Amino acid sequence: CIFTFQFSQNGTYDIDESTQIGGIMDNSPAYDLGLQVDDQITTINNNSVHSWESMTKLIHANPNQKLLLSWKRENEFFSDSILTISSNRIVEGDISEIGMIGISPLLHNRDTNLKESIYLGVTRVFNLIDMMITTIKLLFLGSISINEMAGPIMIAKVAGETATQGIFALLSLMAFLSVNLGLINILPIPGLDGGHIAIVLIEGLYRKELPIKIKMGIQQLGMIFLFILFITIMINDILRIFNS
Repeated sequence: CIFTFQFSQNGTYDIDESTQIGGIMDNSPAYDLGLQVDDQITTINNNSVHSWESMTKLIHANPNQKLLLSWKRENEFFSDSILTISSNRIVEGDISEIGMIGISPLLHNRDTNLKESIYLGVTRVFNLIDMMITTIKLLFLGSISINEMAGPIMIAKVAGETATQGIFALLSLMAFLSVNLGLINILPIPGLDGGHIAIVLIEGLYRKELPIKIKMGIQQLGMIFLFILFITIMINDILRIFNS
């Protein structure tokens, strides 16, 4: 509902398919090179690029590599080399190292009607769920470290920073956290609702209720696991704050 409300009030943003730069990150390779908003990238390593997708594919395929970049600013043309940085991102369900230079595309805001707002809101929720399921899978496979997880302290810190950006930014964070907590709560972990559901399903399959001692033991193990996880994440949050 929150996402739908936001789309109905603020509309949505369509990505401009051109290679025109819409934003530049501070202290990024693009920033250091002197690229500016509205510059249009024309070639990479002497290969012409005509769309944002084709341009980013070339950049992503070259982490920590020097690229020859050409761009247009109004009626002037420039050319210089740029060293990409690497970033680990989830690509097709796995962690991949991609190259980045710190630019974002030009976005066009447009209004949405109620039907499209509902569709976009539902789509946003399903995309978040898909992302979280992939993240949980990679966490259990060891591809993502538990040190990258955020707990209550970091959430409070992010919430404070987000609140300064306006009510809609804060609502987005609230919706994101709600989806996160909802998904985590239905995981088949003892101590959570998903753990209770798993026990009920097991009893249904065997058509026999598990002994109370076994149920209590399972729940206690689950609570110990959750307590250790909570303490670990809290320590990570504290270390992040002191190291930032």
